[in-house]
Amino acid sequence: MLGAVLAGGFLGGLAENMKENREYVRQKSDAMQEYLWKAGLDRQQEVKKERNTLTTAVDYLDSKGMNKNKINALLENDPRELLRLTRTAMTAEETGPVTGDMLDSSVDLSADYEESGMTPSELIKSATVEFVEAGELRKPEQVQKNMLQKIFGATDTEEIMYDVYSSDIMGRKGADIQASISAPILKRRVGDTVTTDLSKFQQLEGSDILQVQRELVDEYDTLLLNSITRLKTKAAKAQVDQNTAEVTRLQKEVDRLEAIQDIDSSKERFNKMLVEQSVGFNTAQQYFDQYPEIFRDQPIFINQNLLPFVSGEEEYDFTTTSSEPLPETLPLDDDNVVEYPDIKITQGQDPLKKAEQFFRRRRNKGETILDVIMPDGSTKTFIKKDGIVKEKP
Repeated sequence: MLGAVLAGGFLGGLAENMKENREYVRQKSDAMQEYLWKAGLDRQQEVKKERNTLTTAVDYLDSKGMNKNKINALLENDPRELLRLTRTAMTAEETGPVTGDMLDSSVDLSADYEESGMTPSELIKSATVEFVEAGELRKPEQVQKNMLQKIFGATDTEEIMYDVYSSDIMGRKGADIQASISAPILKRRVGDTVTTDLSKFQQLEGSDILQVQRELVDEYDTLLLNSITRLKTKAAKAQVDQNTAEVTRLQKEVDRLEAIQDIDSSKERFNKMLVEQSVGFNTAQQYFDQYPEIFRDQPIFINQNLLPFVSGEEEYDFTTTSSEPLPETLPLDDDNVVEYPDIKITQGQDPLKKAEQFFRRRRNKGETILDVIMPDGSTKTFIKKDGIVKEKP
């Protein structure tokens, strides 16, 4: 009788112990899975929020006329910098206009940069990592246990974790969700083919505005001097060729430009140089893209009626102010003649970048061919096709 009682007590205790162990494993496993499920949901919400932020940033930059290739390049190579550029531009817009040229000039693509061919939505998805892939799970070492240890021993925590991490949660391994909890959502910078310079959005004030205005006038004085020198060179050649009429015409043009050169007032001299075709608005437009505050509400520096031409919103008719003949058109064949624009650049300026800036301007959207006149008088022709600007061989 006593043996039966003892045996019954032993078996009852064994059953209770096994029940408690199973309950412990179930509770522990359920708690871990619930934690990972919640962490996975939180991760998905954060990724969704970041994707919306990137989409809003892309829409903003695109609405300002920024080059789509440069937007995609930032998305692909440095999405964090794209967000920083957007925040900086929005802040700058509180005190002045932000243009596509300003945004484009703040991003530089290296010569070895290659487009991925992906759409912005695809790049945004690629830039935001939902779940990272965890490494291979190591199964806990199996310890040799005797019969009593197997019956009475509690399941090891490592074994429970292994089972949970190996299980499917939200369509992913539990281990992937655990590894993603502390992983950054935005992809880190890749390579160095895309660089940014946000200094262009720093607003000038007071003495800084005056300093930049002086620098711009100095540049125009140099441009005017170069124009006079070119005309004198042409006149000398015409003299050698005994082309009296051409010598007379060129000398009149030299005299007219030298009269502008002799004006003491920097404002009056600058405003007259702007409307000279041999000098023009190109350099002023480049300054406007970076420092619009040196022109806007600055009547003591520039005639405010010229602002639409400085900003590039309108095109100035130089035939009303210059006697220098317009460039000759280039014949395609005996019956057809084509005209396309040209711009002049100074020493040290990149012809490709200047061509890209030209095609980005709103008033030049329909143009596809451009001649860039180099400082030495030679010409490089650039063609815009499918949004890409390349030099014509």
